[in-house]
Amino acid sequence: MENHRPTVEEALCTGCGLCLAACPCGAVVLENGLPVFHCGDRCDQHANCTALAHCNWPCEDACPTGAIACSFEIVA
Repeated sequence: MENHRPTVEEALCTGCGLCLAACPCGAVVLENGLPVFHCGDRCDQHANCTALAHCNWPCEDACPTGAIACSFEIVA
């Protein structure tokens, strides 16, 4: 699931930190004013983890500028 981490459009990101607050796993940190995602590294260690394969990406919804995009794969 490594390649399914959220991506950040740096030009849109204000570094507000709302994505950090939204992540129940604590898998998001700010580095140099931008979110860095450690999904998989930290996600499966948190009691409230939704599991990376089932994460509904609250960080994407929390971003007020639309800087965070979470890819997904449709499996039939």
